[in-house]
Amino acid sequence: MIPEQDLYSQAVSTFQANDLVKAQDLFSQLLKINPKNISYWLWMSAAVETPKERAFCLCEVLRIDPENEEAAQGLRMLGEKAPDLAATPPSQPASVPWKTQLELADENPTGRRGLRSRIAVYSLLGLAILAFFGFGISLALKPSPSANDSPIKRWTFTPLPTATQTLTPTLTSSAPVPLVIALDSTFTPTPIYAATPHNRLEAYAAGMRAYEKGDWAKAADFFNQVLVDEPNDTDVYYHLGDVYRYQGAYDKALTAYQTAISLNTTFAPPYLGIALLDLYGPVYKIDEASMNLQKAINLDPNLNLAYLELANVMLAQGSPEAALGYLDRLDATMSKNALVELDRAEAYLAQGKIDQALTAIKQANQYDRSLLPVYQVWAQILQTQGDYTDSIAPLLTVLNNAPANLQATLLLAHAYFGIGETEKALPLINECLQQDDKFIDAYLLRADIYLSEKQLDSARSDFDTVLHLDANNFEANLGIGKVLLAQTLAGGAYNQFKASEKLASTDAQKAMLLYWRANSLLAMDETTAAIKNFSDALAFPANSLPPALKADAEAQLKELVTPTPTPTTTPTPQKSTPTPAAAKK
Repeated sequence: MIPEQDLYSQAVSTFQANDLVKAQDLFSQLLKINPKNISYWLWMSAAVETPKERAFCLCEVLRIDPENEEAAQGLRMLGEKAPDLAATPPSQPASVPWKTQLELADENPTGRRGLRSRIAVYSLLGLAILAFFGFGISLALKPSPSANDSPIKRWTFTPLPTATQTLTPTLTSSAPVPLVIALDSTFTPTPIYAATPHNRLEAYAAGMRAYEKGDWAKAADFFNQVLVDEPNDTDVYYHLGDVYRYQGAYDKALTAYQTAISLNTTFAPPYLGIALLDLYGPVYKIDEASMNLQKAINLDPNLNLAYLELANVMLAQGSPEAALGYLDRLDATMSKNALVELDRAEAYLAQGKIDQALTAIKQANQYDRSLLPVYQVWAQILQTQGDYTDSIAPLLTVLNNAPANLQATLLLAHAYFGIGETEKALPLINECLQQDDKFIDAYLLRADIYLSEKQLDSARSDFDTVLHLDANNFEANLGIGKVLLAQTLAGGAYNQFKASEKLASTDAQKAMLLYWRANSLLAMDETTAAIKNFSDALAFPANSLPPALKADAEAQLKELVTPTPTPTTTPTPQKSTPTPAAAKK
């Protein structure tokens, strides 16, 4: 391991060489070693690329040293009030800043001297603090770009390629750790719809800058200023709808999107915006969302986000093949997008194509190590393979950063149950049910744990609770049969499994049903029928049965079909008895 001082020297030299991506990586390593070192945070604030990240780093400095004037001054230069961190915890960094092509050109080291070049000059003079101030001053005084119709780029948080594509979660923190610091990262652009020229360019540019900072109130105010003089600007209404949607002002967002459509019925983005309201707003309207997404791509076949959301809709409706079809229609600008690979992984997982799902989720993790759903789906894939131990690390990464995630909490309970540590699993399940007493999957898992521990009455109670919430739940109906089988009521179990057959829709459910029905038949001494059910269960695609049940089915089938040796008879040699010759006369 490189000594801390040597690593620090290497990080500073890398920064001075203007290799900011590598510098971020090195300062991240230093912060893992010593998260309370103010100098590391100040250098990191100069190395990162977005105002939100710089603000986060400076807030960390003030959390450690509330009287640090350099950090306070830096925040003021960024246009933010220096917080009283003695009473307020540090904010989490945002990851959706936007940059125009002019701003990107300003940062291009091959063009005119931009922000990074100026920082490099300061750093070559050995003035780390002035390096940060150079960032802040340039951001505060940067002239507004002239009117243009170039696309606005939305930048999302994505990772640096690493030597190996293994999962590297952060597991040691006792409190949520922002992945922007805990994990290696870089930035890649995702295009958003083009902005048109505006006469009130200052207000428009200020609105986009406010949007970049996540300051929705200011963004709305500036966009509304634009509309005073340019009331027919369709794209401004669209952006305003997005701002209101992010604020949770769904009625205002809908009005803004509808106004954009009324001004130009062929403008695709507002239909996408309304679909997002239907999917993520207060009322879930998946059919309406699907219709608006289809309308958007009919108007603009290159609207990538609409294809991506349609893939999500198909996954929610249990159509992974259709989801993959929409993902395949994305153009080359989305070829290295973590959200695309995440959806692809979920689709393959739903199809039982575990190897392809693993490949996709590793690719998603390479593209964006900060995307928490990647870790959660990765854990699901591992658990499908029976790798419960390996699934714990990614789940802890999720819960370290989003402790209120009930699905991840339940998956962690699954992992502990899978490795036989039910004393850790049950408290997690109970925690989920305290938060949501209608959490069906939590009842099902707890019932399985009770069943494994022969607490049959408790298991039956949880299965009955699920059936009260959803009478057609396959897992609960199957669970009642498993309870009856454990109570040695094989006939009742068989009838329950038979009744559950109409509820089995996926290959996994059908294979599971045949496995348990085979066991009930075996308990009734119906060996021939049991053999057929075991064979049919194993005939489904690989990974349809959980690994433990598959192994048990194979073992039982092997024992049942092994022919019983039959005794062989050894022929007894026949001795010929000579017939006496006729007596001589």
